[in-house]
Amino acid sequence: MDREPGVKLLRQLYFDAGMKALREEKRAEAEELLLGALAECDAAAEPSLAAELNRELGELYHGQGRFAQAEPFLKRALGLWERLQGPGDLQSAPLVEKLAQAYRALKKPALARALLGFNLAAMEQAQGPDSLKLCPLLDSLADLCLAQRDYAGAEACVKRGLNLKERNLGPYHAEVAESFRRVADLCDLAGKAAEAELFYRRLLEARERIFGAGTPAVAESLDLLAGHYSVRENYPQAEECLRQAIQIREKTLGADHPRVREGLRDLASLCELQGKEQEAEKARERAASLEKKGRSGEARGAARKAAPAPKRRG
Repeated sequence: MDREPGVKLLRQLYFDAGMKALREEKRAEAEELLLGALAECDAAAEPSLAAELNRELGELYHGQGRFAQAEPFLKRALGLWERLQGPGDLQSAPLVEKLAQAYRALKKPALARALLGFNLAAMEQAQGPDSLKLCPLLDSLADLCLAQRDYAGAEACVKRGLNLKERNLGPYHAEVAESFRRVADLCDLAGKAAEAELFYRRLLEARERIFGAGTPAVAESLDLLAGHYSVRENYPQAEECLRQAIQIREKTLGADHPRVREGLRDLASLCELQGKEQEAEKARERAASLEKKGRSGEARGAARKAAPAPKRRG
């Protein structure tokens, strides 16, 4: 039987009606149209079209949080795509990610981990073991390990991703800096205090080189170090980092910024823990004064907005 007229009709239905409904966020209409198109599609004769239709339906259900419905469509789309392009193809990566998310939502972590592991191995073979394109899969595996409280597994994935990024991008790149932070946080979770401190320091150095020494990104890194030291009761080091962060924010954001007040309150707590009552009181008073000043400014601004506009004289 000649399916060519049907194929043309399906293409028209899919592209003109189904995609239009999706763009207009008419999801129920789009679902009906795409399902109708898929019912008439011969996957053996038209694998590319079948893969596309399954992908669109899977992503539609995934976006609505209907993971049980999304799973079979995403699986079929991935299978068809891998038959067309081979495993490890870069264009299949979003499908892998969404299917893994569906498995996680459906409480099938073993399937999610197996899927990500298989595709990581396939992509490594296709792209090479030093390819930066492995990093998104490594990040997804790390997130899955974290959800399962497998901190050692998460740390191994993030460290491997960090090595790939450093090799490809150099040590002073924003993506590398973010990986320093993830490794530091994981080391902190695992109780590896010295290693965590090392990576928080590397994060600080990287952000100083990337963004500049007196920038909010550097202040955030100092906050992280202060938190790390504070948890380990190294209050003098925590205080030093926090004072630097406050100083940077005062210069870059202004003394009346909420983050400055928040830092001053944290500083007061740290001083109290060290028995520095006068310094704690000084920090608290300054925070309160800045907050009062901020409220006064907001009130003046609201009053100006509420005031009637002056009449023009003709």
